[in-house]
Amino acid sequence: MTNKLKAIVLAAGYSSRMASMKALLPLGETNVLERVVATFRQAGISDIRVVTGYRRELLLPLLQKLALREIYNPYYAEGMFSSVQSGVSSLEPESEAFFIMPVDIPLLKAATLQTLLEHFDHKQAEIFHPCYQGQRGHPPLLAYSMRQRILQWEGAGGLKGLLRQHEDKSINIAVPDSAILLDMDTVEQYQHLLTLDVKE
Repeated sequence: MTNKLKAIVLAAGYSSRMASMKALLPLGETNVLERVVATFRQAGISDIRVVTGYRRELLLPLLQKLALREIYNPYYAEGMFSSVQSGVSSLEPESEAFFIMPVDIPLLKAATLQTLLEHFDHKQAEIFHPCYQGQRGHPPLLAYSMRQRILQWEGAGGLKGLLRQHEDKSINIAVPDSAILLDMDTVEQYQHLLTLDVKE
């Protein structure tokens, strides 16, 4: 897979409703961040950047172990979109497309990423949303042409608000992967993901 395709993993937040940092929570034989990274690598994405912020020092040993590029967001307290902008600002002009992936959606399948990449190859749009039973999930795949729009966006709703302004550039891609909808904002959601992971 070409290095012109990137993944930006968002791991800068407070994890305020969890007892621990989400990225480091155990999942199977590894942890949440390792699972997300392994999924992207399985899909052929080697350039993976992790946006850090709150208590970044806890993540640095793992980033070094996994040979990941850190993008530090000093404005993480302003919310997730500041991390999106930090990650996107690191993209080089030769980039073709990039995923925006919150770290707390760890059960995503590599086949889902590959499906989005196949549609990108056909250049049908600039924004590719994975959808399960008609509902959009994560991660969207965005053409590099969206970079400047993201960096300049000051409207409401963060990334979702921006993408709503560009529905004419978007397509929905149906995937048989309910995990695109499963995040873990609470301890209960995390425990539910653990039970689903055992069933896989």
